[in-house]
Amino acid sequence: MSSFRQLSFSSGEITPAVWGRVDLSKYSSGLKLCKNFIVMRHGGVANRPGTRFVGEVSDSTKMARFIRWVFSPTQTYLLEFGEKYMRVVLDGVHVKSSTKTITGATTANPCVITATGHGFSNGDEVYISGVLGMVELNVRNFKVANVTTNTFEITLMDTTPLDSTSYGTYTSGGTAEKVFELVTPYLEADLASLYFAQSADILELTRIGYAPRELKRLGDASWTLSVIQYGATIATPSGLASSASGAGNDYKVTAVSTDTGEESLPSTKTSSTTRTSTLSWTAVTGASTYNVYIDEQGLYSWIGIAGTNSFKDNSFTSDPMVNPPEVRLPFNAVGDYPSVVAFFQGRAWYANTLNAPETVLGSKSGLRRNMMISAPLKDNDPVTFTLAGVQVNSIRHIVGMDKLLVLTDSGEWAVTGGASNNITPFAIDPAEHTRNGTSSLRPLVAQGTILYVQARGSIVRDLNYDYQSAGYRGNELSIFSSHLFDNYTLKDWTYQQTPDSIVWAARSDGKVIAMTYIREHSVFGWHQHDFGGSVENVTSIPAGKGDRVFLLVKRTINGKSVRYIEYLETRLVGDIRDSVFMDSALSYDGRNTGTGTVTLTTGGGWTQTDTLTITSSAPLFVSGDVGNQIWVYDTAETSLVRVTIASVTSSTVASGTPHKTVPAEFQAVATANWSRAADQIVGLWHLEGEEVSILADGNVAANPLNTGYVVKTVINGIITLDRPSVVVHVGLPVQADIQTLDIDLPNVVLTDKDKQVGKVTLKVETSRGILAGVDDANMYELKIRDNEFYDDPINLATGNVEINIAGQWDNQGSVIVRQIDPLPLAVLSVVPSGYITGAKKRGK
Repeated sequence: MSSFRQLSFSSGEITPAVWGRVDLSKYSSGLKLCKNFIVMRHGGVANRPGTRFVGEVSDSTKMARFIRWVFSPTQTYLLEFGEKYMRVVLDGVHVKSSTKTITGATTANPCVITATGHGFSNGDEVYISGVLGMVELNVRNFKVANVTTNTFEITLMDTTPLDSTSYGTYTSGGTAEKVFELVTPYLEADLASLYFAQSADILELTRIGYAPRELKRLGDASWTLSVIQYGATIATPSGLASSASGAGNDYKVTAVSTDTGEESLPSTKTSSTTRTSTLSWTAVTGASTYNVYIDEQGLYSWIGIAGTNSFKDNSFTSDPMVNPPEVRLPFNAVGDYPSVVAFFQGRAWYANTLNAPETVLGSKSGLRRNMMISAPLKDNDPVTFTLAGVQVNSIRHIVGMDKLLVLTDSGEWAVTGGASNNITPFAIDPAEHTRNGTSSLRPLVAQGTILYVQARGSIVRDLNYDYQSAGYRGNELSIFSSHLFDNYTLKDWTYQQTPDSIVWAARSDGKVIAMTYIREHSVFGWHQHDFGGSVENVTSIPAGKGDRVFLLVKRTINGKSVRYIEYLETRLVGDIRDSVFMDSALSYDGRNTGTGTVTLTTGGGWTQTDTLTITSSAPLFVSGDVGNQIWVYDTAETSLVRVTIASVTSSTVASGTPHKTVPAEFQAVATANWSRAADQIVGLWHLEGEEVSILADGNVAANPLNTGYVVKTVINGIITLDRPSVVVHVGLPVQADIQTLDIDLPNVVLTDKDKQVGKVTLKVETSRGILAGVDDANMYELKIRDNEFYDDPINLATGNVEINIAGQWDNQGSVIVRQIDPLPLAVLSVVPSGYITGAKKRGK
């Protein structure tokens, strides 16, 4: 028996065009298939985490667009732009702007909600929760219609028909929260080409056909969007007058900002009969000094500085080389609206207007809204230049790195200011470094390198400074995985820096391809992902200790086309109960995280046949809790009692029977170590009619991909568990596969030899639910159930595991490793073992 080991998968899934190139180092670390597995930074592979459901977009019939807002690592938002609206996602939830108390709900269709003085408008979206009796309204989003002062109708956002005949009767309680929404001018067709750049709490937006706008954050649910007003931020002096008014000498005054040194536009003129008059004007807020100018032969020339709002001209000699700023409004017509914006060296940079697609314009240094020109020009004045190449260079992107990089549809340029690299009106040196051309897809910055999609195709390249050639150079990053790009384009992408440095890209067919990119180690391994729908948008923002990737997924749920916002969960969890490996998932967590306590008491004994009283220090119970359980346990969770609720007396008192004799440590003792185990998970309306995977307390409770488990279908937003559980995740199933390349060696010809693989040894890390085999019809599961306590999840395997498989004679020797359960699987190496012969074998 022979064994062949593969110790790394860092090259990811490689194209069939190089499957015969066993001489390449990529072959020894590549895969035939890497689907729903990610290549980890150390070279292993791990099944990707699942996605968590955030919500449906405002209008699922139209496209939407994500834009990230990052003020600091702890202040981040996802902005949902749709046709003429913007909404905000914070911490995985749509931001709400107001909350109203519900006092009534009819069982008519449509349902009429009573909420005194609600203030909602037709078309608003509200989130309802806390309703008693008519509980079918809870944890759902609705559109508001036919509003009156105290009532409004609701229509469903999710995929379930509003069938009032099956609803309960409203009893009391409930709130309606309005989802915050900001009006914008952008249409659905505008969203894909909407460009943006952020500076602190302001985001600038540009697009052909629209005046540049700025989006300001005033609070989580308070944002403004307005057309940018270009000019000086300090006001122009007013009320200029002379003590000797009359014809003869004309004066103007400007104000100079105390904070920035910015000079205002000049005031209207005043005239004086003499050069020894005193000028006065209204003081300007924020001005430290004022510049005074006199008209000499049609040119206003500087004559002095005033420290107050008055100035006496004692016939000072003027300086004709210093003149007041001139009005300059570069974006006043549709043909002059820019499509690109960026920030670099304290300037705002704009490019690519209909009238001047090759021209770049930069604001005053340190003054992003000031485009005024001084006379004579100063180093901090606005900068304008045009790229002069061998053909028209329509500017696609501007990126500020160590230099100002300008990417066009025909080449890549670096712009410097000469030796100092500081660009000024007197020092502008654009140079074309490569001639690949760039697509309209916005480039990414990853590990100090620009990643971009080449024009006229889907080739992915990087661009960085090469000190040997003293210029910007780059490599093609998609060449060894070109089959993932053939006949497709990339429509959106994002870079997730941590934990594994991955570029996620939405392909034109709705699939996702991703690249693990570790530049310093020459790692660029591609992998493909299927999220069960068409992914239209991807964006990454900092969240906690990593970066959170959001996806806009178009799904068909219950026969209806919907667009959901979801985000990738993290694999970095310490407790298997918290792992999410299904898509569009929601969770129930009944663990007590507060200071509230429960106390078990009895009027008789403490055995399984005795009835106990459960008393909570705060409201906990509802009538629907019958059949649910309260778990109490010690701090280490090594001792546990499960009490099944038989009746509910009040919101703080219930009774039930324990699953075993209650240890003395839990008898009549108030404890905060408790959990509420539920036998029904509600609020799953977004998965109505779907067969779902379920992980309950760390063990698989349902999986439609695995015949070893029951099939659970969401009905009326609910799934019923076979037994009450504390931590439950419910979502769409995910199958993850890797397939190794054919067994071959660089120096020994094995291509023409038959192989039969009978065993696979895997080195795994914290893994469960492992399948291996040679094809779909011959897959074998690793059984790793140890002697865990019944209430504990099955232990995760780390180290070497062996799976005996029924291999067939062929000339490949390729094996498949698969995960179909909502469980973690990380593979660090694969060692297939079997037989090799030089003679052709038939059958097994």
